[in-house]
Amino acid sequence: MRYFGLLFFLFFALLCIIFGIQFNRGKWLGALSGNTFKDSKFPPEFAIIQGKKTSKILFLAAFFFVLLAIYLFFFTL
Repeated sequence: MRYFGLLFFLFFALLCIIFGIQFNRGKWLGALSGNTFKDSKFPPEFAIIQGKKTSKILFLAAFFFVLLAIYLFFFTL
């Protein structure tokens, strides 16, 4: 069970890192708003700013997922 939790948290940390990198680069911004058809009502500059803010939150979440994985692996029975 310990290894399942470890892999679970590491998988979500990896997803957060991948999405954070793509949002920081200005890619996949349609996924951020739920609009994948590129007919956005917002200016692209606004979307890029929001993507950079969201990427910082995702990197922080990935850090906490890694900390949880370390805790599960080393400090549980």
